[in-house]
Amino acid sequence: MSTTDTEPTTRAVAVTKRGRTTYALHLDGSLWVRGEYGYRAGYVSDPDNLEHAADMAEEEMACLMAELA
Repeated sequence: MSTTDTEPTTRAVAVTKRGRTTYALHLDGSLWVRGEYGYRAGYVSDPDNLEHAADMAEEEMACLMAELA
């Protein structure tokens, strides 16, 4: 695993929690799902769109999980 596969150590500029999932937005625009199995969920160009980006990340994950079922 390279260092680009891990969440930045700098403080997030915005954080939103949905149920048991926490999304963190960093200055470089990267959106991360936090936790033991955290991952980069995408990029956000405008921090005001964090909620929409979280919606899209959840929808994308639901589609991926449906393909595996």
